[in-house]
Amino acid sequence: MKTVAIVDDALLIRLQLKKFFEETMNFKVVAEGANGNEAIGIYEKYQPDMMTLDLTMPNMGGLKALAEVSIKKCRLGYDDPCNMGLFSTLR
Repeated sequence: MKTVAIVDDALLIRLQLKKFFEETMNFKVVAEGANGNEAIGIYEKYQPDMMTLDLTMPNMGGLKALAEVSIKKCRLGYDDPCNMGLFSTLR
């Protein structure tokens, strides 16, 4: 089963994405986070097949987290890609 990690500071969005991935896409949600710092830790711990990132979050946004994860992947020698989606919701 494919795995996904969901990172968004809005709990409602995380819940909606979790439901979508589990019920519609048959993915296993391995972790959830609320900011970019958590996204980096989640990636290091779980190495999900896919990760969703909100663009705007406290402490570190999705673009910065994506860059940091990419750097860490290179340093750790990971060859497997992690597909990442960046999302932003209008509030």
